[in-house]
Amino acid sequence: NQAIAVQQHMAALASLVRQACDCPTEARFAAADAQPARGRGRPLWILFRGLLTAEGQQAFLNLLASRMHDARATPAGQELDRLEVALGLEMQPASQPVCTIPLIEEIAHFVYAAARNLTVDDDAAGLQKQRGRLTALGWMYGPKANMKAHYDTPTFPESQHEWLVSFNVGLAARFAANDEEVTLHSGDVLLMDTLAVKHGVNGVVANSAPPDCSLKDARLGVLLWESYNPDIGARARLAQVEAAAVDGVGGLFGTGSDSEED
Repeated sequence: NQAIAVQQHMAALASLVRQACDCPTEARFAAADAQPARGRGRPLWILFRGLLTAEGQQAFLNLLASRMHDARATPAGQELDRLEVALGLEMQPASQPVCTIPLIEEIAHFVYAAARNLTVDDDAAGLQKQRGRLTALGWMYGPKANMKAHYDTPTFPESQHEWLVSFNVGLAARFAANDEEVTLHSGDVLLMDTLAVKHGVNGVVANSAPPDCSLKDARLGVLLWESYNPDIGARARLAQVEAAAVDGVGGLFGTGSDSEED
């Protein structure tokens, strides 16, 4: 019975995500001359085009429907079509920031596994460490919203890499990755080292949602990364840092000075 249940679960998962080998893939690597012993160098970001099937995209919208409804009900959400900032979705308790939607977390780990199979030197990239519980963030971008380019700050002081999975549903986004602009379409999944890639959202492409996607007026971005620290003291210190950086966080959206906080 357990074997049958596993097979049914894997079949259900297969309806939501394509095999990575079946998806067009783009990637950027650190300069080879910076690490001559590592061939192409360590990866900076990997983009899986259309990894989420139409059913998978709708699953994300169904799972987050109540959160998106609550965000739209706020005063800012009622101005989504004119808003220059993204609307945040409440994804998990701040006191214990572990993703509370198991299916989304499982799909994120599927992406990590696919990346480990693709990279030349996954140990150097730190991808082998991405096997723990994940924290999630959700953003809704209206057609005029953007996010200023920035580097993330390390969650753990010793971190040299922090790999983030970004799921994209709805409108396409013009995504900034270092000196490039990459269009992220609905169903695309991006994996990047947020300590090495200066990233942001230059804009959203109006009227770009797929015909079979029910989200037509916004871009949903769901981000997951391994940032949960079981050290209560460390979490408290990080919370203080984040509270002190509230103005910097706000500065990421719309106009304002550069910031290095998420």
